[in-house]
Amino acid sequence: MEIEELSNHFNDLNTGSEPQANLIFAYLSKEEKFDLLFRCLEPLIQQEAFHVQKASPLAPRALPQNNRPRQEAQPQMEVERGRSIQEEAKRKKPHQRYPSEVKAEAVELAVRINNNSEAARQVKEKYRPQNLYQDLSEKSVRIWRQDPTINKFQDHDQANSGRRQIRKLISPFLEAERQLVSTIEKKRSEGERVTKDFIVAEAKRTFNDNNFKGSPGWFSNFKKRWKISRRVPTKVIQKLADDYAGQVVEYLEKMRRVRFDFEKRRGKFIFGNMDQASLRFNMCDGSTYDFSGKKEIKLKTTMGSKLTFTAMLAVLSDGRRLPPILIFKTKSPIPKTLHKKYSQRALLYSNSKGWCNQEIMNNWLNKVWLNINVKQNERPFLVCDKFSVHQTEVTKKLLKDGGSEVAYIPAGCTGLMQPLDTHLNKPLKDHIRRSFESWYHTTGTKPENATTSGNLRAPSVETVIGWTIEAFESLSEDLVTRSFKHCGILFFYFIRC
Repeated sequence: MEIEELSNHFNDLNTGSEPQANLIFAYLSKEEKFDLLFRCLEPLIQQEAFHVQKASPLAPRALPQNNRPRQEAQPQMEVERGRSIQEEAKRKKPHQRYPSEVKAEAVELAVRINNNSEAARQVKEKYRPQNLYQDLSEKSVRIWRQDPTINKFQDHDQANSGRRQIRKLISPFLEAERQLVSTIEKKRSEGERVTKDFIVAEAKRTFNDNNFKGSPGWFSNFKKRWKISRRVPTKVIQKLADDYAGQVVEYLEKMRRVRFDFEKRRGKFIFGNMDQASLRFNMCDGSTYDFSGKKEIKLKTTMGSKLTFTAMLAVLSDGRRLPPILIFKTKSPIPKTLHKKYSQRALLYSNSKGWCNQEIMNNWLNKVWLNINVKQNERPFLVCDKFSVHQTEVTKKLLKDGGSEVAYIPAGCTGLMQPLDTHLNKPLKDHIRRSFESWYHTTGTKPENATTSGNLRAPSVETVIGWTIEAFESLSEDLVTRSFKHCGILFFYFIRC
């Protein structure tokens, strides 16, 4: 069809007179002109079944035949015979809109399982009976996760560009983990403590699978999947002195000279370390596992959370552990039944301060330190800190009369030179803490262990004594010996002047 015929057909439209039609046509853009012309041609196409090729109005003009580049022409869209342009447009599916609730649901699921494709599949499966949202793709979920207005679930897994994302495997126990999370939520809503041992034990019971071991890898991924973190308060550690290096060298040099002079005349020393450790009836660190982002953290504690006692511990360089002394802060004496029950394993005392005094120090020297079994050519050598009771004239006289040497660790250097501080106190307290947590979850939170006001009663003195003695006796001889070597006490033993 010639261009004159198109103009005549356009002038016959019911849009007004010919000048008005030309005026309207002049203000139209190229795209609008082409669309209008093709709408006018539609009846002719249906009647005469013409094949019309519709080229893009923005395409460059065709070059002459001799100047065309050597490349194949791009295929153009065709309107099939007998099909209108409206029917052709209906073939393309319109963009589907998703409600904010569906977006939030997909994002929450994707964040928890860390898999966008699986989240999209589960959402489509959920709405399949209603035949809704069946075009949801992984790309849409990925875009929603990057939108802060949609993703309000603290998706920390989205790494910055250029960083390698750490992929957490999807747990095969997803439904069972939901039950475990519900249990944790219930415990925390009641203010009870949630620890790693409790989570692993509860998982083994909930999953009911013999192949499940509760490995550290599973526990780490479980915390990341469900946004659970440990809430730990800050601690103040002991600071070293400015000239601690010179004090340590002087201390080791003094010990070396004393050892050499004694070995040259008689035999050898057997070293021992004694120290006091402050322990609590409620051996917990004041933290619990809970969901990240919560502003209020409640925790049920026992009435003995501030009750403390002192453990006076001593070990020998050959791996032996001497009977400890436990000092309780009370004016009433320790019951005789407890003295009789633990007479061979510990010494029990009580005073108003719950700390070591000169009387208890004298009893320890006479009953424990000066009664250790040593060989004929051996001599005890006590290493301790500069606590006031350790340096009194009475203490020094008792040690000298008993044939024992003594060396005092420089002030502020016990974290480097004292075996009990560097190697033994931590496993001791960890063992007592595990015993307390086991008691807390089995006996401590029972209704019969609560007072009328709802507070939890503290563990009994007998229970705490049993925990401390068992924890101290669980220290291996190899660990005790290595502690003396790492602190330099046995290392310098072989150096000669």
